This record gives sequence, C-alpha cells and structure tokens, in this order.
Amino acid sequence: MIKVSTNWPDYYPVMQYAKDAQLRHDMWMNMMGLGFPKNTQVFVDVLKVRSEFAKLLGYASWADYATEEMMIKSPANSGEFIDKLADLARPIAERDKQELLEFKKTLVPDATAIDPWEKHYIKRLAKAAKYNYSQEEVRRYFEIDKVRQGILETSSRLYGIEFKPVEGEKFWHESVQVFDVFENGERIGRIHLDLFPRENKFKSFAMFPMVGGVDGIRISQGAIVGNFPDPSKSQGPALVDHYDVVTFFHEFGHLMHHILSGKQRYMRFSGTATEWDFVEVPSQLYEEWAWDHDVLKTFATDSEGKAIPEELVAKVQASDNFAKGLQVQQQMYYAALSRGLYVTDPEGIDIEKFNKEVCAKYSPWPYVEGTHFIEGFSHLIGYSSNYYTYMWSLVIAKDMVSPFKAKGMMDLETSTAYRKAVLGAGGSNDAAELVKVFLGREFQFEAFKSWLEKK
Repeated sequence: MIKVSTNWPDYYPVMQYAKDAQLRHDMWMNMMGLGFPKNTQVFVDVLKVRSEFAKLLGYASWADYATEEMMIKSPANSGEFIDKLADLARPIAERDKQELLEFKKTLVPDATAIDPWEKHYIKRLAKAAKYNYSQEEVRRYFEIDKVRQGILETSSRLYGIEFKPVEGEKFWHESVQVFDVFENGERIGRIHLDLFPRENKFKSFAMFPMVGGVDGIRISQGAIVGNFPDPSKSQGPALVDHYDVVTFFHEFGHLMHHILSGKQRYMRFSGTATEWDFVEVPSQLYEEWAWDHDVLKTFATDSEGKAIPEELVAKVQASDNFAKGLQVQQQMYYAALSRGLYVTDPEGIDIEKFNKEVCAKYSPWPYVEGTHFIEGFSHLIGYSSNYYTYMWSLVIAKDMVSPFKAKGMMDLETSTAYRKAVLGAGGSNDAAELVKVFLGREFQFEAFKSWLEKK
C-alpha cells in the first residue's frame, strides 16, 4: 500500500500523473475539504474580529485598512484591477478550456466537460501531444546540484557577487548548504539552502529572511527551504522538473532581494520591506531566467554533458503558454473571494454560499457541491483581502523584464540598473517610484496583455 497525503509534494504529482480518475477525484475532494467543518466558525470569527478592529481604527472594512499601505491603496482599486484582469482572461480561458475538452474527446469520445480534478492531468497530456515533448525528456537535463550551481553562477554574473561555501560550522541540519556572499572582497550576506525533504519539515518552497542587514552593523542572512529530491537518497541522478527550476529561480529572486538590500541605514527598510503587493516582483521577474536558453545551457546538461537543445527549450517555452488563460482566470477567482470576504459585513455571513456566488462569477471551473474551499485556503488569513497581489506583481514583472529582453537577459548594464533601483533600495522608497526609476516611466499593462494572449 502506498500512502499519499494532501501535502503538495504528494498532491500535485498525483493530480498530474495518476491514470486512475477516481484517485484524482478523491484527492481533489480531500484537498477541497481541508479544515471542514472545524474551520468554518473559526474563519467567520476571524472575519468578525478583523472587521471590528478596522472599524475601531476608523476604517469602513478590514480591506480598507489592509490596502492602505499597499501600492493599490484601496479595495475599490483592487476590485477594479480584479475585474479588469478577469475580463481580459475570460475569453482566453474559455478558448483554453475548449481546447482541453477537444483533447479529452480523443480519450473519451462522449466527453462534454472538463472536471476540476482532471485539469492538471488532461493539461499535461494535451501539452505533450501538442508540442511533442514530455517532461521526462526535459528532466534529464536538470540534476538538482547542477541547477543549484547554475543559479549561483547566474546570480554572480548578474550582480557582480561571489558565493563562497561556509566550512567547519554546524547549522540546523547536516544537509543545509551555506554560502557567504562577497562583493569586491567584502562579505555582504549569508545564504542557507535547505533544499531536501525530511521528517517534520516544512513541505513546500519558500524564502525565509533570517537577519536583516544594517549598514556597518550586520549583514543580511536568509534561507531557501525546499523539497527537491535528495541526491544522497536517490538511485541515480536527482532530477527535477523544469517547473522546479522555475520555483528555485523564484525563491532565489526573493533571496537576492533580501541580501542585496542589506546595506540600509535603518532596519525598517532592509530586506524585502516593500509594499506587500510588490514583494513578489523580484521573484516573479527572476523566473524569466529559467526560460532563457542562453542561461539554461550553462548548467542544464545531461549525463553525457550535452547542454539542453535550443529547440527543446523552445518547446518548453511554447508549452508554458498553453492554457494560461485558465490559470489567470482562476487566480482572479481567488483574488475576488479574498477581497469580497473582507469588504462584506461578516454578521450573518454564509461563507459557503458566498464562495458559490463568487465562483460562478469569476472561476473558469464550476462550483462542486460538497466542497469547502474557504476552510482550507490559508491565504485568506495571511493575505486576508489582498490575494490580488500575485497577479498585480506579475503585471509589473512582465513589464520590468522588457529591458532585459531587449538587451539580453545577462546584460550587465541593465542588471546593474535594476539592482541599484530596485533590489538595493529595499523598502527605502515607494515601490511605484522604484519601478519608475528603473523603467523611466510608470508600469503598464501591455506586456502582461501580450504575454496572456500569446499562444
């Protein structure tokens, strides 16, 4: 018997690869029932307490309080943003959904719909058929130790820094890899890479700030905690999906933001201390390097040392555009749910009914009776009313990568300007001004729109 859980390292592979439709259905229903019924009243109580807190401070709602120090400034603006992106994504999502359905009909001729629990599975198969490649074909080029070294070397070249392994010191686990960060001979930071799974460890991937840097007093320290295959426990090379490579670049973008902003006079501005709806920009921006062949070929090599072919990278890039309208549309459902719950009077609220109404308006997937999504959606606590921030920051990131794409992803003039204007500034200026300094203008939607519409 094989035991699987709803933890992401178990859940996502099952949803992508399990041929057993009943297993996928059961896994999805379990995921959609996390926290129910115990969290139902707990979450309603959270809504009530936060509403009361905001009103005591003179705000109309928790969302008004929670957005005041964001780039977006108000729930009215976040609502406008959510509707704008939802309207933009909706026709593309419908096109994507129809394409998935047409593929499903090659497997099930009388199929009339795509069920939510099969979207990852059908999407994987459809992508493989359309672009004539498999993730296994790509995986053989991504051995985790090479990926880690490649990210370190890419970051070194971009930002003029050096990573030196720390020897002879003990850390919280023997598998943690630690590097001091040097610039022109000066130690400016320390990074900890806790990359491999173990019992009772955090199950996902994240960057955790450890120490905030203050100029002349202390250096920045941060850690990436992940769950990649452990080479010491693998039978053969510890290979990862390209999706994992993108995730690693994403978290390293956060890490570089934290480390390179460490020379602040005041602790308040050190690290990723920008507005919360901007904090994902450096990480989403760094994902772009994981799609560039000139970058990948420096470390993505097979067992014979041959670099990943350019035409294979082109297939990966093309496949990434597949069905992204559905992804964006679903994100806007999450964002609308997040905002809506915190602008609504919590007295007498029926959160299941509320979810059903928001799902019908924003989600590309139908509401399924018997699910209880809100109780297990932890971002409704952490992000509260502001889940829109992921897509907001992606709009900015897609615009900010434009200068790199124009001059080359490893263009040092552009990376130096970006480091100075954005990463090095930390939270010392409003994020809108950081963007304006780098781009020479306010951010725009055109780059995101072009990315979304590209097939």
